[in-house]
Amino acid sequence: MPRCYYIWIALIFFLQCASIFDRRNEFEKAVAYYQQSDIEKAIHYFKEYYAKNPFSDTTLYYLHDCYRQQGDINAQILVLERLTDLNTKDIHVYTVLLRYYFDNKEYDRFFETYRSAPVSIVPLLDARYTLTRELYAKLLLGATRTAKWQGDPMEFAVTKGFLHTVITDAYYQDDTMTIGNLIVALDRLLEPTYPKQFYPMSYISERSFLYLPYMRLVDMDILAYERDVDPNRITPLNIAVKAIHAMMQRGYLD
Repeated sequence: MPRCYYIWIALIFFLQCASIFDRRNEFEKAVAYYQQSDIEKAIHYFKEYYAKNPFSDTTLYYLHDCYRQQGDINAQILVLERLTDLNTKDIHVYTVLLRYYFDNKEYDRFFETYRSAPVSIVPLLDARYTLTRELYAKLLLGATRTAKWQGDPMEFAVTKGFLHTVITDAYYQDDTMTIGNLIVALDRLLEPTYPKQFYPMSYISERSFLYLPYMRLVDMDILAYERDVDPNRITPLNIAVKAIHAMMQRGYLD
């Protein structure tokens, strides 16, 4: 029998043994392929490992970078969403997701993601957004999950009575919304009930037209009581999101 035949037999036996005695787990194999820039195999083993270890955020970060190298945006977004399911505190995860939802007019997903963001990163997110009338309308559109609405978000908010135009029917969508503006916009949707309790305020006088509406919103747990709230301050986005969600729960927005 030719000598080369025995060489091939030995080589095949060696390879089989190497496979049998390869005690690396799927994650270790995936990292090895990742370092070799064999992205397809890396993804395969990362996914196998993640299926058995669904709380491994490290695996998700590797997967995200693999999909980034492939240019697969949809797969990247799915990975980032899984990271939010794990309550990640990574501001960059939320920044990318929110920008993607906003740019693709997925305002319902934008609203829910912002609402569920960890408390620790909310101030960082708020610093990235300025609440305008138009952005407020988009939040309303997202909260009510009005997927069939194909027109202008401002038109939606005005048509539903959530926002009002001026005498000339102009939207003024670029105008910022102060906390005073938010109080008025929310209170217009409520029944004129009398609050059970009144609280002292530093910047809103008891004679102010905002005092009774603010107390009513506090009484109904739509806005949180803050003695030093400044009605002239631009509304932080998270306050608007919480208030809209509370209004939805009580049936004032549909």
